[in-house]
Amino acid sequence: VASSPRRTEGQARLKEGYDKAKNDYLRHSGNGVRDHWYPGSLVNLAKDLHATEEYTWLVRMNNSSVHTGPRAMFHNADANARQIELLAEMVLMRGLGILKRHYRLTLSSLATEVIDAHSISAFPGSFGA
Repeated sequence: VASSPRRTEGQARLKEGYDKAKNDYLRHSGNGVRDHWYPGSLVNLAKDLHATEEYTWLVRMNNSSVHTGPRAMFHNADANARQIELLAEMVLMRGLGILKRHYRLTLSSLATEVIDAHSISAFPGSFGA
């Protein structure tokens, strides 16, 4: 890429695109452009979406498997089969809960009870507990 005859043209297009989009990604302080797409933190996004357990399981506990570094050794991302089953069940029930609330799905009383039970924090150590 560095030796491409179209490098100058490509860099000009990239700068033009960057200049068009950068105002949507300014830091709250107004000092420069932030380095992530969401203006807040993922923790706050998870809280806003009532998905703190999903954040804890999918992001916090597995962060070191994606972002490696010296701190990664302090986060054990290993999960046993039962934990994986519970995670799948939790995500499924949370998704059904969202559908139930927003689309007013008609469900049996048993299904409603199971879905509602998953709305309560299952993990006392999670951010929303």
